[in-house]
Order: sequence, then C-alpha cells, then structure tokens
Amino acid sequence: MKAPAPAGVFFIAYFVAQWRRSAGFSLVSPRRWLAFIRELKARAPFCSYLLNPHFLRMATPTKNTPMYYPWHHFVLLPLALLMAGYAITRYTKVAGDDDQIARLWFTVAALAVIGFGVLVMLRQHYALQLQDRICRLEVRQRYFEVSGQRFAPLEKQLSIKQILSLRLAGDAELPTLAQAAASEKLSPKDIQARITDFQFDTMRV
Repeated sequence: MKAPAPAGVFFIAYFVAQWRRSAGFSLVSPRRWLAFIRELKARAPFCSYLLNPHFLRMATPTKNTPMYYPWHHFVLLPLALLMAGYAITRYTKVAGDDDQIARLWFTVAALAVIGFGVLVMLRQHYALQLQDRICRLEVRQRYFEVSGQRFAPLEKQLSIKQILSLRLAGDAELPTLAQAAASEKLSPKDIQARITDFQFDTMRV
C-alpha cells in the first residue's frame, strides 16, 4: 500500500479548514466527525483507504516497499537540485563576460553541482552499496544455516538484485527458491512472486 501523495495531504488539510469554516463549529461531536469523513470520502476518493481502519492499524503490506529518509530525499536533495539549476541558469545569462558577476555565478554553479553530487554519492551510492553488501552476507548466513551448504556456488550465478529479492523469502523456502532463481534465471519480480512467507524489511533505505 503506497502512502498518499503530498498533494493529497495538502488537499485534506485545505478541506478540513474549508469545512470547519462553512460549518461554523469545531469537530468535537462524533456525529459531526462521521459526517465530515463521509463528505471527505465523497470529494476525494483517494482518501478512502487513508481513512480505512485497516490502514490506521498498519495492516500487513502485500509487498516490500522502498523506504525513504525524509530530510535527505524530500528536503536536501530537492533543494540542492533547485540551487544547482538556478545557479546554472543565472551563469548561462552572463557566460562569456569577463567580470566579477560572471566569475561569481560560475563559482556558485560549480559549488552547487559539486554539493548535489556529494549528497547523491554519500547517501545514494556509498550507503546503498554498504546495505547491499550487508544484505548479501545475511543471505549467505541464512542459506548456510537452513541448508548446511555454502551459498557461494549459487551466488556466482545471481545478480545482487536477485539476492536482495531472495532475502525477503522465509527460511523454509529460501534454499529451493535460490536454486530455482539460479537455474531458471528468474528476475527479481519473479522471485518475489514465488515467495509465500515474506520477511518484510522496514529498515532498508
């Protein structure tokens, strides 16, 4: 189940403000809350699952979803990209001029691009590579514990994405699924489709 888009959250907040303003009272009565929820569902169908009790109880997901670090993915990276784009745009307008303004915007644009690259490399590249190495070690250990055999012969025939998909399988089905993935050349999606005992990972970013 995917989380609602940010635009949906802003719509809900806007609708609450407008509804309270038109109603002329605060939402303190259970009956008024029910009326509000019914009207919100009617105006915004995508809010139906958001207001569903199963969603509020955080029901078991049907697949492993990517995790995001809000400050990095939704604040720092967008701001760095925006700054880099703005600085490059300003520099292109004065490029070729031999004055302080042109040199200043060139320096700002270069620093902005370097800063954006550092943010991407430090978290998206190096950190994810470290996560992949740790996950691969986990699959090796689990495979040896449940089968008594080394994972190395199969690992040579599998990509890192296939191994990461195998990591989501339960102990009972891991050896058989790993052998099938190697012999049948299963894609990561095909591997996950065959998993019956999902081991969801809520910590991987």
